[in-house]
Parts: sequence; C-alpha cells; structure tokens
Amino acid sequence: MSNLFENAFKRVLVEADDMGPELSDADAMATTLDKGTTPSDYDIEAGTQQASIAAAKANVAMVEKLHSWIERIAEFTDFLNGQGPDSVQTQLSKAHEKSLFGSIKTAETKKIALVARELAGFQQMLNGYVASSGDPKYKGV
Repeated sequence: MSNLFENAFKRVLVEADDMGPELSDADAMATTLDKGTTPSDYDIEAGTQQASIAAAKANVAMVEKLHSWIERIAEFTDFLNGQGPDSVQTQLSKAHEKSLFGSIKTAETKKIALVARELAGFQQMLNGYVASSGDPKYKGV
C-alpha cells in the first residue's frame, strides 16, 4: 500500500539524483554572482587579518605611550620626594626656619609627600595596564 507521503518522498529522492553532484558553498555562491564578481571579493578573512594587524599596532603604540607616561611620572615623583639632593623635600628639609623655603617646609611637607604617594600609586596602576596589555579584551579597542 502506497500513500501520498511515500510517493512525494520518492519523487524528492529521484529529483535529488537528477541534480548531479552537490556543489560546495563557494561554487554555489559563484553561480549566483554578477559577471565580474568572484567569491573572493566576499572573503572576510583578509579584512579580519588587516584589522587584527592594525589593532596590534595600535596596542603597541599605546603601550609605548604608557611607558613614556610612567617614566615621566616616576621622574616627577622622584623630583618631589626623592632621596637625591635636587628633590623638593631634600631642599626644603635643609632650609632655614625663617626663610621662604622654611615656611614652605613647615606648611607643605605632608602635602608634597601625599602628592608624591598618589603619583606613585597612579604610576603602579599604569604599570598594571601595561602588564595586562596582552589581554584579548583590549584587542581592537
């Protein structure tokens, strides 16, 4: 006993055999394109690679900029509160009490140390960003 669905299914199988070999996705796409257009025109991997290279270059440039900022912040922190003879704190600590520098020393020594400590903290935070610059979440940003 044959039913309607069985006949329809057999007809689909017969038509599938008559269609010839199965085309790949690229070949099927090529049959639908306008003249002069090739499937490689729609290849997104080349664009992805170029974007990836551009993002990597941008990331390297940003890391280099961060290094220059870190260096300048370290120099300024040392200028404010370093142990060398040219630091602000060293010069103020040697100042006579009745001089202009003596007045600054009395009023501002703690503030200078606080600013230097905050700058050093900011410098360490930037170092953390440099260390994580290889993290994939920063790619292409």
